[in-house]
Amino acid sequence: MAEPLEYTSSKGVAYRLYAEEATLKSGHARTIYYFTSREPKPAARPMARLPEGYEIGEGRNGLPFLRKSV
Repeated sequence: MAEPLEYTSSKGVAYRLYAEEATLKSGHARTIYYFTSREPKPAARPMARLPEGYEIGEGRNGLPFLRKSV
């Protein structure tokens, strides 16, 4: 299994990137990406690198998120 990409926030907390398949109410499947500092959900798969066209952003509270690259 691949090691997940790790990001350390400005607050000094280490987060790891995971992906999970989710089914929307409309029935369409969508890949959800999220960072967690805890144990991931059983269905989550580790992401060794960022998805194409995305970069890491950080909110005021220090939580990382993915956003489209410009």
